[in-house]
Amino acid sequence: MTAVSLSTRSYAVRAGDVVLVHAAGGGTGQLLTQLCRHLGATVIGTASSERKASVASAAGARHVLRYTQQVGGRKQVACSTYTVWGVGTGPMQHLPRSVSRCT
Repeated sequence: MTAVSLSTRSYAVRAGDVVLVHAAGGGTGQLLTQLCRHLGATVIGTASSERKASVASAAGARHVLRYTQQVGGRKQVACSTYTVWGVGTGPMQHLPRSVSRCT
């Protein structure tokens, strides 16, 4: 129900949207990734480990960022049409549980 609500009620995901799904390798993240892909969006997922990154890719995330890694000495950053913050627990739990849009 959470994934359906996030992809249809919080923001109606449509074809052409770029959606950033945090914890995309977890249970809700996988469902949200699959739903957004089904609705025609490009999904960028975040994951804490290589195993979770593989799960997110298998669920349909076009790109997966490891939020526990740095690239070239800089943290990985992504912007999207629709971002779900604070899904799950762990390193991302300090972020507000809200929905935001890049403009």
